[in-house]
Amino acid sequence: MSFHNPPISTFLLPSLWRFDRLLESVRSIFETCHGANNIEVVIRLHLSDTEAYQRARELFEIDPLRIKVIWGDDKPVGTSNEWLWNDLLKHALGAWLQFWSDDLILHGKGWDTMLINTPTEGFLCQPEIHRLNHSIYLENMDGPAPFVPREAMKLFHQGRLPKLPDVACYDLLVKHYGWKVKFLPGIEVQHNRINDRTLAVSYAHEI
Repeated sequence: MSFHNPPISTFLLPSLWRFDRLLESVRSIFETCHGANNIEVVIRLHLSDTEAYQRARELFEIDPLRIKVIWGDDKPVGTSNEWLWNDLLKHALGAWLQFWSDDLILHGKGWDTMLINTPTEGFLCQPEIHRLNHSIYLENMDGPAPFVPREAMKLFHQGRLPKLPDVACYDLLVKHYGWKVKFLPGIEVQHNRINDRTLAVSYAHEI
């Protein structure tokens, strides 16, 4: 994947054994931005995920230039997911990072242009609306899916993320360093959480 200009935001997206949900999630990213040239989506899939392997071309039908798929070995149950995020992080080119999940759907329009007008130091950008299954939260400070400046990764020990990167970024940048949270008006993240195999298995090989 190469760009004439770096993307505004990189979505780092692991997925396992639920390809239809993955497609829906990725489509929502492209449908809610003002310009596909502003984003990239880096997806991590398991070599053992036969359905994803057979249907991977459907991802590139959404956007053949802005989607990158990384295949990797399975990790056993109980292995920390921090390997996943740090593996995906190596491929990120965007000024802003989004630690995404295939059970998240983005709603609204123009989050990418809102990021363009936000400094990449001193701010996290949070969707204004957080919908968790049937519950709705407005301006949920520590909700899921913050947009995090890529340069902020330098503030983590050895530039590496711990587990639960959205929570870790909020705790370090907002609580410790005093960064502000900017809510993106009209932007909603819908979290249809399901407890299935995806949540029980780590996705990436050790780096």
